[in-house]
Amino acid sequence: LDPKYRAPASVSEIDLSRFQLASAKEEFNRKNYIKAQEILTKLIVEYPHARRIAEAYFLLAESYFLSGQQEKCLDVVYDMMTMFPSEEVT
Repeated sequence: LDPKYRAPASVSEIDLSRFQLASAKEEFNRKNYIKAQEILTKLIVEYPHARRIAEAYFLLAESYFLSGQQEKCLDVVYDMMTMFPSEEVT
């Protein structure tokens, strides 16, 4: 392709949040809660305005709860109630 028809890769960032969320769900379903937490935390930091960010927080809270990290779970639930009070997952 002629470079004049191609935008540089650095012009716009590609939103990979949906792929990260799908990957986190796979790890969660496999009961790999720590790995799911890593992926979800990265997603939340990198894409704080993603379309399904509330779902990412919910899955993070669930993974903390199921891995015995109740204090972290409660922190995430509090954040959800503050940031997404009208979301169904809250």
